[in-house]
Amino acid sequence: MENMLGPGGAAKGNPIYEVMGVTRAWRYSKERMQKLIDDGLVVQTKPGTVPMEKKYLDQSKGVQVGTWWDDISMVRGWSHEKLGYNTQKPETLLERIIQASSNEGDLVADFFCGSGTTGAVAERLGRRWLMCYLGRFAIQIARQQLRQVIDYAEGIECRRTIQLGYFGERFAGNCGNCDNCLQPRSLQDWTIEAQKFLSCVARCKERYGMTYIIEVLRGSKEKRILANRHDQLSTYGIGKDHTADEWRTLGRSLLHQGLMDETTDGYSVLKLNALSWEVLRKQRTVYISLPNRPTVVQSASTEAKANAEMLFDLLRKLRKQIADEQAVPPYVVFADSSLRLMAQLQPQTIDDFSQISGVGSHKLARYGPRFVETIRKFCQEQEEI
Repeated sequence: MENMLGPGGAAKGNPIYEVMGVTRAWRYSKERMQKLIDDGLVVQTKPGTVPMEKKYLDQSKGVQVGTWWDDISMVRGWSHEKLGYNTQKPETLLERIIQASSNEGDLVADFFCGSGTTGAVAERLGRRWLMCYLGRFAIQIARQQLRQVIDYAEGIECRRTIQLGYFGERFAGNCGNCDNCLQPRSLQDWTIEAQKFLSCVARCKERYGMTYIIEVLRGSKEKRILANRHDQLSTYGIGKDHTADEWRTLGRSLLHQGLMDETTDGYSVLKLNALSWEVLRKQRTVYISLPNRPTVVQSASTEAKANAEMLFDLLRKLRKQIADEQAVPPYVVFADSSLRLMAQLQPQTIDDFSQISGVGSHKLARYGPRFVETIRKFCQEQEEI
């Protein structure tokens, strides 16, 4: 069946008339349309629907189709292989095309920006492949790889351990050549904290990333946590005695030591493995190296540090709110380093706020009043306590 409506409608000069009770702008003249009707080539499935032209394969240009595949299902919304692309091809179709056009070990090239299923199927069939993949899933994976580069740069374990761990290999540590091994930090027993962290991953059904787990541990009131009822978990709020950065250091260390896994599909979901359960069952001790803190921070009072951490969390929430309003990533508003300076210095005027590193004239005018108001309100509340 082929559509007979005129491209562009009446505006493109297509004739308007009635066919089988339906008035439209048609691609054919009235005389040709009547001939098609007389020849039985115009079909209307039911009264009121737009008539269609009946065509046969032997009328098509090119070589007549001798056989065709009629046993391949379309990729629908409920299909297990659905990735969200309207033009996604079924894997069964791709398998047959690749098998019919190449041999094992051949190079399969697909330079259309799509869902990446061609490369996945080629890999499964033992072909080498070269793909151009710029979809949203590729962007998610690229972001995850960028986070892994940052984790490597900020890592405090043996560099060789982190490098080999990326390729699925294990190394006990202390290569004796990297900066972390040549200038080692003192190790601390964080077994109890590791048990808390891994227990939280398990109680969240191994469905979330590191940031979410840390927020649950620190008792965050984020809407998503409350909606998932994770504020009712036994691990909710049991990590308030440590900062978010300390929990993140622990999480990275667990990944680097192979005591926990992370999915590589771009979503960075934390997963438990056999070694994770050894930690939870008290069969393995966890040692980590915490970064050395500046002397100024070490000498600060416990109350001041706690206040700065609470304000930092408030500023992060405000940043997230603004980022969502503008549909941009949070770091576009302010970097974490700028938020930490705000939390430590607590500027309560626009002039003081303008002195914060990372606050330019544009961001000062656009975001300054809301951040200053949040900081001022926080400081007033602390004075009243």
